[in-house]
Amino acid sequence: MNRFQAMIGQGRPLVLPGVHDALSARVGEQLGFDGLCVGGAAVGIMQFALPDIGLQSFGEYRDCVARIRAASTLPIMLDAEDGFGDAKAVTRTVRSFEQLGIAGLILEDLMPLVAGEPVRTLPLSEMSAKLEAALRARASTDTWIVGRTDVAHAGRHEEVAERARRFEDLGVDAVLATGLRSLDDMKRLRDSVKLPLIALVVETKPWIAPTLDEVETVGFEIVMHAAALMLNVVAATRTALGALRTGHTGSAASHGPTLAALGPLLAAAEWQQVDLAARDAAQ
Repeated sequence: MNRFQAMIGQGRPLVLPGVHDALSARVGEQLGFDGLCVGGAAVGIMQFALPDIGLQSFGEYRDCVARIRAASTLPIMLDAEDGFGDAKAVTRTVRSFEQLGIAGLILEDLMPLVAGEPVRTLPLSEMSAKLEAALRARASTDTWIVGRTDVAHAGRHEEVAERARRFEDLGVDAVLATGLRSLDDMKRLRDSVKLPLIALVVETKPWIAPTLDEVETVGFEIVMHAAALMLNVVAATRTALGALRTGHTGSAASHGPTLAALGPLLAAAEWQQVDLAARDAAQ
């Protein structure tokens, strides 16, 4: 059984913090989260200092995700963007990330953003073909394929339920809809499908950012906080570098851990054992 499937329906919604590198994934696991999510925007911003407009390549993204996957044993819900192209690209995307051990892949109907133009989404027929390709490509049904629709984000709120039902008919494992304006919008989506639903909570977006209690009330099973950590890290980076720039070297490090305290987080003892074993073997 898919690890996300095994964790939902047991009380409170499953909370997935967004991580963007190996260290944040490791911290998330040590703090006791049950799973993680990785967003294309967060990786692009934090790894490449690029805006979320489709600039990072599939290979760049895959390599970053591989490092994140290697740092944590937790199941990862991955933003697989639009599959990085047509049905062939979607097939490669699903196969590649499944081989890395990614537990869930979210595929969106959002078309590449173009400056000065409104948000656009793929026709439902084209998105359906992509999801069908993704479902055929996975080696195991234990790998979740999640259908994401941005039609509400594009202003076509009346199409959300139609797309969600179509995704369900295709056989996806869960649905995520962005751009919902209210709890009533969320309830209408909940009433439209029986599949697990994912709430993407981003406080800086022009749509509802429900609390955990509100998510539970409307019956969504999973909450993804894709950008919260990233935004806090950017703020902390500005604060620390600003302190150094003005000569306040002590205050720049006063709120963080010491280098020695990072040892357990970095599994330093394990690497010391490798050294000791090699030394003993050489004697």
